[in-house]
Amino acid sequence: MLRYIKENKWLEIEKKYGNVASYVSHILDNESSDEKRNEIRQIVGRFTHESPIDNSMYNAINSLKKYDQRLMASKIMDVIESVNESNMTGGKWIFNSFIKILTALNVFDPQVINKEGYLVIFKSQDFDRERVKNVVARMKSMNWVLNKLTNSVVNTYVAITENTELEYGYFNGEEFIKVGKFKLSNKDIETIANGTSKAILPIGKRIGEFDLKTLRLFKKVIKDLDTYNPSENATEILPATISFEDRILVKKIKGMGEWEGTTLKNKEDIKSDFKKWVNTKSWKNEVLVSVSTDDYYILFKVKGKV
Repeated sequence: MLRYIKENKWLEIEKKYGNVASYVSHILDNESSDEKRNEIRQIVGRFTHESPIDNSMYNAINSLKKYDQRLMASKIMDVIESVNESNMTGGKWIFNSFIKILTALNVFDPQVINKEGYLVIFKSQDFDRERVKNVVARMKSMNWVLNKLTNSVVNTYVAITENTELEYGYFNGEEFIKVGKFKLSNKDIETIANGTSKAILPIGKRIGEFDLKTLRLFKKVIKDLDTYNPSENATEILPATISFEDRILVKKIKGMGEWEGTTLKNKEDIKSDFKKWVNTKSWKNEVLVSVSTDDYYILFKVKGKV
């Protein structure tokens, strides 16, 4: 009968946490959903006949027979891997399953795109819908997605929202199918940056360049920087984007300034005006600014102070 319990998973749990009691304590400390925490407490209470919020919970779980501990862990896993389709409450736990999907699909070198409401979106290469559905079908927690994948081409995505949440899901054509999201912490950023899955490495490498303080700063700066338009003659204004290699925000504007060949003659004046504008903002003391050029674009750069 033990073979019906998620053997690989609870062996993984015992290796990572030492015992089931430590695993349960970790979940109750980190699960963001009050509803799921309450359900987990009820499961623990049914097995131990003790109040799961009592100080004796740890000892009560350890006193259970090995089989009962593992059965309890299996039921708890069912709770944390469940997703409420109506409000997309999948969090960190479902993200672990999502990484397995990225790995199975062999996601590599995702495209960085920008969209209102997000600091950054990492979009995968194109996949045939049936291939994606075959992989997703292996994950019980994500079976609800299958009927929503109607476009012939599907992409996965991992994003950081402007509220510094990590969000993940699928592009069904241009439609977002959000599987879940959770509030990022510096520990989460470190964990993602140190991920060993080939599919998460390119994303982790980029996200790992930042801490939560910088991301929150960039949230404020982007909103203001997107309104910056120092010239009525500008022919092209690109939205502010994050340059992960340089850990800066960059806004590109074309069609302004005095040029002599490829040299911007009034660069210092433009930089001075930019600094004056920055000095009117609430975040002025938290950043360093610079101006450079690239193929007749003027690049306005903002970097958080270390």
